[in-house]
Parts: sequence; C-alpha cells; structure tokens
Amino acid sequence: MSEAAVLPVAMPVVVEGTSRAVVVSGVKLDWLQNRIAERGVSPGNAVTIADSSGTILARVPYPERFVGTVIPDDFLKLVHADRPGVLEVTSQDGTDRVLGYRPIAPGGSPLYVSAGFSKAEAFAPIDRATTVNMVAIAAGVLVAFMAAFIIGSRFLISLSFRSRG
Repeated sequence: MSEAAVLPVAMPVVVEGTSRAVVVSGVKLDWLQNRIAERGVSPGNAVTIADSSGTILARVPYPERFVGTVIPDDFLKLVHADRPGVLEVTSQDGTDRVLGYRPIAPGGSPLYVSAGFSKAEAFAPIDRATTVNMVAIAAGVLVAFMAAFIIGSRFLISLSFRSRG
C-alpha cells in the first residue's frame, strides 16, 4: 500500500436518468502537482486547485508553501460561488493578479480551480508601448515647436526687413 496522498474521486454511472453504479478511483496529488508544473506557468502567474473545504491540493508557484493549507477567508467564498468569475485580487503571495476561478458546483467539478495572471506581467508590454509613444509624442511636439520657432523667426525677420526698405 502506498503512503502517497490521494484525492478520492467517485462518479456515478447514469443510464436513462438513473444511477446504476459508482466508479471510484483516486488521483495521486504529487501526480496532479507535477502535471500542473509540467504545463508551465509564466512568471508572476499562478494556478491553484483546492477541494470542497478549501484545502489547496496543488499550486504553482510555491507548492511547498501553499499545498496542504486552506485558502484564506477572503477567497474561501469563491470555492462555493454561484458561478465562475473573474476579479482583481492581491494573491496570497502578495502579487496583484487578475484571477479567473471555477467554483465547485453540484453535479459539476468536484474541485475548485483558479488561474491568476500577474497584472504587472500582463500589462508590461502595454506600459512599455505607452511610455515609448508618450516619449515619441513629446519629441514630435518639441521638434514642431523648434521648427516653428526657427522658420517663423527667419520668415518674420525677412518680412520686417522688406517692409522697412
């Protein structure tokens, strides 16, 4: 017998609207954790899987810090929310994220799943493009003013000499 942590899973076999049997199995939690880690999570992002009590079964990043702990009270309401959703949060690890979550639903998934995207990472390309564009606009305005000043002063000086002569 294995000492590995296992998540028991039971699914009814429904035939013509009647439950005829139940299929029972188990998912090794280290296998689940490895599958999430293998898929890769971009820096600053996070994936969390929890059971109906809010106990974290798998998490990337920092599984050693979070697996086996309970989701904090501020987020526990999401585990049994009425429907999936998206919100902005400051995550357990202190990162500002846009969090998409799928709660446990009767007749649906027996697990809570959330995926958070770091706002800093997600908006970095937009922030860089905005900065570059603002600098380009400022440079364009400066060049336009300098050109107007140089051309305007020469044109006005030429006109003033002609009108006196």
